[in-house]
Amino acid sequence: IFGSFLRVNSLHHQGVKTLGKGLIASGYSDDGLIEALEKDNIIAIQFHPEALKERDLTYLNLFKYFIDKCKIPT
Repeated sequence: IFGSFLRVNSLHHQGVKTLGKGLIASGYSDDGLIEALEKDNIIAIQFHPEALKERDLTYLNLFKYFIDKCKIPT
């Protein structure tokens, strides 16, 4: 969805310490906090792309991906 590098706005006092079975950490902030997880069709993020979309439309790709996955096949 984003490629190999993306700036995140990590504003959290909690984070993922231990991944659940089968989950893959696919994004980290500069301080090592896991910011993105995935497995099959599951994507989880810890940052706030909705607050960044005004600066860079690239963040809208996550929402477009989600909407596409929610569509019922015809």
